[in-house]
Amino acid sequence: MMKAKGQIDHMREAGSSMSIGTSDDRSAVTTMFAIGGTLHAIKGKGIYAVKMADEIDPERTNASIPNSQQRVLAIGSDSSLVSKTLLTAKGLFNPIHLPSSFDCEKALALVFDALKELAAMQEFEAAYEK
Repeated sequence: MMKAKGQIDHMREAGSSMSIGTSDDRSAVTTMFAIGGTLHAIKGKGIYAVKMADEIDPERTNASIPNSQQRVLAIGSDSSLVSKTLLTAKGLFNPIHLPSSFDCEKALALVFDALKELAAMQEFEAAYEK
């Protein structure tokens, strides 16, 4: 016998929308894809991790938990660094064209980690030049 749906079930299963980005990033979403099991939105000026309420509270015990987003990097698809690393890797790491022994998800996660390090180095370089 199926459990009757409660108010939280109706809230979580209803349609919704969310604005992604900070007040200083009004650029459009260029693309969205999962990195390390988390959905990421790539905008012109930033990369954001997006989590739905059910990812945070899968047992649906707290109706006040909202869908959320977190800015992971303050550079996005407008940056050649992002384009040349993450977005290129996303295009290249296609399981259709690679052997089954190649773990596309892990490779993309490694590229994202490398991008974070490269972005930090780029910030350090800019600060050093000043």
